Amino acid sequence: MKRFFFLTALAVFLALGVRPLQAAPSKEYWLRNYSLSPYGQYWTLTLSVKDLDADLPKILDAISKSSGTLTEPLSSFASSRSPKVQQLSYRIPKKAAQSSLQKLGAVGVASDPVKRPNDDLAYLSDIKAQIGKLSREKKRHPKALAAMPNVSDLVDQLLTQLETIEGIYEKADDDVLVNLTVQQSR
Repeated sequence: MKRFFFLTALAVFLALGVRPLQAAPSKEYWLRNYSLSPYGQYWTLTLSVKDLDADLPKILDAISKSSGTLTEPLSSFASSRSPKVQQLSYRIPKKAAQSSLQKLGAVGVASDPVKRPNDDLAYLSDIKAQIGKLSREKKRHPKALAAMPNVSDLVDQLLTQLETIEGIYEKADDDVLVNLTVQQSR
């Protein structure tokens, strides 16, 4: 009778979808896409100049003298000859960004920059926590991982990716990306 009751109870539990107790699944999302942008802030502004052709070399010199570097070759940036407009993006150390605006102001009239922080940098503590958790579990379960080489490779790849992003984010706050539109006054 006990056996019948046990088998009946087991059949009812399985039919109802009741499963044996297991560890609760993690609520953490491990596959977040993190930006690889190495900038702490983004600044956007417009510079009006009298003669774009004559003033562009002065602008490039001002950027260079402020320790700024274009993000790509000059020929790759969008430009127009009518109206005369040149787009530029340059990377500059945060401590030199404000002085670069003053140097640009000596060439033309600059708008106040719109400054936007890189919000992705807020994930740095999450990234460090995930690296810690994965590293600890990897050390605790070497035999289990050895029995699952694909899972082991996945853990190694995820750790490498998180460590790369961690390195980028730790240095990102030092730099500003300036998006500059230079236009010739009419």
